[in-house]
Amino acid sequence: MSFKHTVIIGVGAIGASFAHSIKRLGLSERVSGYGRTENVLIKAKDRGIIDDYGLNIKELCQDADLVVLTSPIVTFIDIVKSFAGYLKKGAIVTDAGSVKGSLVYDIEEIMPEGIHFVGVHPMAGTEQSGIDASKPSLFEGATVIITPTENTNIDALNMIKELWTKIGAKIKILTPEQHDEIISSISHLPHVIAYTLVNAVFDIGIDNMNYCSNGFLDTTRIAMSSPQMWKDIFLCNKDNILKHIEVFQKNLDTLKNCLENENTEQLLQNLTHAQKLRKDLYKGVKGIS
Repeated sequence: MSFKHTVIIGVGAIGASFAHSIKRLGLSERVSGYGRTENVLIKAKDRGIIDDYGLNIKELCQDADLVVLTSPIVTFIDIVKSFAGYLKKGAIVTDAGSVKGSLVYDIEEIMPEGIHFVGVHPMAGTEQSGIDASKPSLFEGATVIITPTENTNIDALNMIKELWTKIGAKIKILTPEQHDEIISSISHLPHVIAYTLVNAVFDIGIDNMNYCSNGFLDTTRIAMSSPQMWKDIFLCNKDNILKHIEVFQKNLDTLKNCLENENTEQLLQNLTHAQKLRKDLYKGVKGIS
């Protein structure tokens, strides 16, 4: 299975890594890039990550077999509206966004007859962003969640599953709603906590930041992620995140009460339970950050 022409919308860490992967594995005869900054596109072409690029999205996509959205999720709808009417019959549009929910259904409604959308979330991001953070092997062994709906074309779905399998990913199938519920707890909530923890330590004492060691640095690594990107993610999945913040607050209150009441037995049980859960985590999953 190979696509003749693939267009990557947004050649950043994820988009460039995807482009590099399918070129290296011969999964697309031609890989084109599109983005807001021509210097980035030139860099991607010079490095062999893409074959060419265009600044006119309509012309670039009109003969594409596969279009991959890896730009910020808040841009998806406007971008899809700009090129959807120019795609040829049978083309597939997919994405790499970390929020699905209503976004999947909204994009499906934009698709002209004979054009198919398949929602995808490769769980392989890091705190780094931009083309310099891309890696040809980023998705090898990574979990990739595909979020079909009752409207998803089965042939398009199978082609996307096969594509990611050949890249080396482990495929999981969830509904858009299931995806957002799960990812809120294991990815979005940890980012909320990391950002908040850094701000809290700063508020406690700015000089304290000079004494941070590996524990604090490891715990807050993801707070170095793009604030612009995570602002968009938080707002797009706010209902799930707010619900999970309440659960986190409940657990934090439990620990607080243990300290206030010097309930050493319950405190130890709480810590031991968390330790066991963490040790039992499946070690083979890559890229959940």
